[in-house]
Amino acid sequence: MSLRSWLNYKKYIKLVEKGREKFLDGEYEDALVFYKKAFEYGFYIEDLNALGFIYIELGKLLLAEEVFNTVLEKKGNSNALYGLGCIAEKTGKFEEAIKLYEDSIRLNDSVPGVYFDCAYLYDELMKFDKAKEYYLKVIELEDNNFWAHLNIGTIYEQENDLVNSLSHYEIAYQINNTLPMICYNLGVVHSKLGNIDLAIRYYKEEVEKKDRYKNAYFNLAILYKDHLKDYQLAKEAYLKGIEDDKEHYPIWYNLGCLYALLKDYKNAFDCFLYIKYKSPKLFNYINEDEELFEFRKSQEYNDLMK
Repeated sequence: MSLRSWLNYKKYIKLVEKGREKFLDGEYEDALVFYKKAFEYGFYIEDLNALGFIYIELGKLLLAEEVFNTVLEKKGNSNALYGLGCIAEKTGKFEEAIKLYEDSIRLNDSVPGVYFDCAYLYDELMKFDKAKEYYLKVIELEDNNFWAHLNIGTIYEQENDLVNSLSHYEIAYQINNTLPMICYNLGVVHSKLGNIDLAIRYYKEEVEKKDRYKNAYFNLAILYKDHLKDYQLAKEAYLKGIEDDKEHYPIWYNLGCLYALLKDYKNAFDCFLYIKYKSPKLFNYINEDEELFEFRKSQEYNDLMK
């Protein structure tokens, strides 16, 4: 290698490293600038793939497709196939995306991210056996993958396989218990298993998070009301849920039912009146709900029906 070639190579490597840093920091426009400058000195195939993924992040899918196809013209390449799969997924062509992901896997079966994206699409298409197969492959390659454990746990829960669901949720919790959903999901499974104290513990942990899954207030209040018969704690949970999300209409309805049980018909009326205009379909349950038998004898109920 000549001195000039060596110097150009060093410039290329430095620019690509800068571009990679910018990409990892989410600064995609800057990453694009560095990669384009680097390519003035030549390119390596995998760095060209990186350019394709930058274009995807910038929403320039046609340019990304052109890049990946250029790579594939030179030789079969798992990353280029994966990139084309990402483009197909973003444009709603899920079956095509799955085929491209699986083609990528056939060339390189050691990349957890490709298995994960393939599993996610099978999950979306409700092909749960295939989704589980690929999530388990992710876990085999990367056993600390929070989202693989969470997602496969959700599938097991939907299939009412609560033992396997709980196992994966508990692993996800050990990996990172600060992320949203995990404590909520543990609360749901423990509630189904009849472990009410544990369900309450996890729901309480969920609502303390900044990015909490807001339905946790609703489930927590139901456990306080129906299992512990602690109407005060239930009311507090419902009110916090409304404070967090004013448009969570089932909370408004259930809070109205709770007020009705407490014979506080004025507040029950206010809750149901809100539901009457915001969620008429939910409002209709007032006429059937057994908990509201006494409320339906009240003047407040008659006023609601006017």
